[in-house]
Amino acid sequence: RMDYDIFISYKNDGEGNNFAARLKESLDHSGYSVYFNSHEQKAGSFPDRLKDAVNSCKDFILLLSDGCISQLKENHAVDWVREEILCARNAGKNIIPVLIGKAQMPSDKNAFPESLQFLPAQEVLILPEQYVESPYARLLSLIVSNPGKGDYRNISNGNPQFSIMQDMESTRKRAEEGDLEAMYEMGCMYYYGF
Repeated sequence: RMDYDIFISYKNDGEGNNFAARLKESLDHSGYSVYFNSHEQKAGSFPDRLKDAVNSCKDFILLLSDGCISQLKENHAVDWVREEILCARNAGKNIIPVLIGKAQMPSDKNAFPESLQFLPAQEVLILPEQYVESPYARLLSLIVSNPGKGDYRNISNGNPQFSIMQDMESTRKRAEEGDLEAMYEMGCMYYYGF
């Protein structure tokens, strides 16, 4: 099983799929490990690999188009986006709703079925057609995962008790005292983007 920093959830329509693909590319370039599979087979019950991907991530980005919000409000018997959201909520993931296009979050939580009534209370990122602040920079400020490569990112994101800043500070002190192993470790931290 591969661990991911971020899971992107979206309605597989033209608007959601297109935006998700561009967002994944930007997040990849920023050093995050992102789960996005526009070709996921969705037959039968909620697939185990989707559950595993949601459970392995730290951040859950929920792309909400007009069509996605309508679908969630209608509460269809089979709704993959709803299943992903509920899986992320049950696993305590950092859920970041992102309104795309002309989508608007209903102000009344009762517009959603009971299981999704927490959504309007979440901090929502709105991507208007014209904006002053970069929406991508705003999105990055909401992500709790640490970007980077390889083992350092996996240790940092896989253990909530681990603090990369505390580890760097203690390693830096040891390196300044001449500890060769600490000097090497500081070099690795620098190389891996920390």
